[in-house]
Amino acid sequence: MNTDLLTPQRIFNSPVRYEIPEFQRRYVWNEEDQWEPLWGDVELLLEQDSGEMERHFLGAIVFQLIPFPAGTIERRIVVDGQQRLITLQLLIGAAKSTLKTLGFLEEAERLGDLVANSSAYCFGDSENSYKVFPTPGDRSAYGHVMHDVEISAFNSTNNQILLAYDYFANQTKLWLDRFGDDIDSRKRAAFKLERTISTALELVVIDLDSEDNPYVIFETMNARGTPLLQSDMVKNKILWERERSNQNTTAKVNYIASNDCWPFEDKWWAENVGTGHNRRPRIDIYLNYYLTLRNRKVTRRGDEFKKFKEVADRELANGMSIFEIAADIAEHGRLFEQLEQGKRSIISRFLTVRNVLRLGQTTPLLLWLLSSNIQPETLVRCAQALESYLIRRAICSFGTRNYANMFVQIIQQLALASSEHADAVIVKCLCKGKTRADIWPDDSELLRTFKENPMYKWLTQSRVALVLWGIENQLVSEAKTEIKEFPFRNLHIEHIMPQSWQEHWPITDSVDESRPISEKCEYRNQQIHTIGNLTLVNSKLNQTMSNSPWHLKKDELEKHSMMYLNKDLLNNSCSKWDEDSIQTRAIRLHSLAVKAWPSPTSLSL
Repeated sequence: MNTDLLTPQRIFNSPVRYEIPEFQRRYVWNEEDQWEPLWGDVELLLEQDSGEMERHFLGAIVFQLIPFPAGTIERRIVVDGQQRLITLQLLIGAAKSTLKTLGFLEEAERLGDLVANSSAYCFGDSENSYKVFPTPGDRSAYGHVMHDVEISAFNSTNNQILLAYDYFANQTKLWLDRFGDDIDSRKRAAFKLERTISTALELVVIDLDSEDNPYVIFETMNARGTPLLQSDMVKNKILWERERSNQNTTAKVNYIASNDCWPFEDKWWAENVGTGHNRRPRIDIYLNYYLTLRNRKVTRRGDEFKKFKEVADRELANGMSIFEIAADIAEHGRLFEQLEQGKRSIISRFLTVRNVLRLGQTTPLLLWLLSSNIQPETLVRCAQALESYLIRRAICSFGTRNYANMFVQIIQQLALASSEHADAVIVKCLCKGKTRADIWPDDSELLRTFKENPMYKWLTQSRVALVLWGIENQLVSEAKTEIKEFPFRNLHIEHIMPQSWQEHWPITDSVDESRPISEKCEYRNQQIHTIGNLTLVNSKLNQTMSNSPWHLKKDELEKHSMMYLNKDLLNNSCSKWDEDSIQTRAIRLHSLAVKAWPSPTSLSL
């Protein structure tokens, strides 16, 4: 067995075919859990200004060399890491396609060498052109994107291979578009994109010898058995320190069993939460956040016990007893439980935002705020500032990679200031951002996004619904009504002009008759996914309206919808609904959004 740390360039540069066994599952990774974090990592590397390119570790892959006849291509079986391997290939392939489309042919060619073997090494078998050969169920879609065929030509777009490729193609194009029409800047950016993807990402590659048993390796890599949890080791450390305090055994057991001192024996704390490789017991997740708070530094997964020993040793040396340390963990644990179960009504709206955006990184900061002597009105303003920052960035599809460190830095600044000024400290820290990694988008950036970005395609449906829900609440707050807000979980996104518009929404309705029909179709297909064409309805109304023409949709909304979002739509619309109407409504929704999520200068502090 040979183990090495390799970049994509070294893994894929030579003629080879990595074969994924048929018994392994199909490609299942998704945007929220894998693609977005991966692109966030790449984007952070792209934004580094240092001369020496930083590296980012992606994980491990296990290969086993299999016999291949002389005169044929080298072959390896993918024992473990096939999801990661395919995702990396889709990222490289999408970036190659983007660069080629934009005219950066040298950079595209170099990336192309990492996804396809040249014809000279195919030996008459077209399947040898793939560097990675997926399972049978994925081969059609995989070959489709790797041969630069338009995704729209494929018979089904509801395929994770296609969606991943489309996501990375969009992200790479968006990143390159930031450099405008300056040829030199775009050329440097194209080169940096190609170099970053091919040489700044790293994987541990384990090459098995023919005598190595791949099934044993696979089981070991996937944590066969029941390992000791980080929280188990923390608890044992507390027990041991208790024993050192010369307490008798009975008192020790009673102390640990007490809900006031170690309230983590309930099944709720043992439940595995999260998705994919981030799935783990809730108690371990809480301890990670608690230790991040106490150390003022992000705690890496798996380091919880190590960091707890540092905290415990430091506090014991400063005269704190093990009882006080355990009590502090217990007290913050109760706060964490309230956050997770939505029992803090004063910031319930922010907790909804946190859950939909899956921003557990905010937890250490929230624990600090809730455990400090902060007045309720100040706490509300803190939550409002955080919500505005996070929602605006989500709308603009800005990454979340920097959040964990940023929230720790905010805690550091809060610890140096008076609690009565916590809201001002948070706003000041959030305003420091200058790049896509940390900037607070202004009103103009938000307007551009509302008018141009196909939000329905670029964001998850839950995030789109969250944005519309926030605008709905803004309308409710401005109206003289007894209604407070509609439950977020009962709402569905409705396209006003439907995605299947061909039958009842003729393209001749377009105002601009000078454009070719193909351009009108392309423009319409982009516009129908912008926020100006989206609204919220309940499930029954969503099913009733479906692909109906505009006059029937208007009637249904007038008869049945109680939402102010739809009342506002009807009050500000005319007899027809077209691309101009969508743009007009986008501007209207933007005017409400900047009130719902104020800019830093508009916040009432």
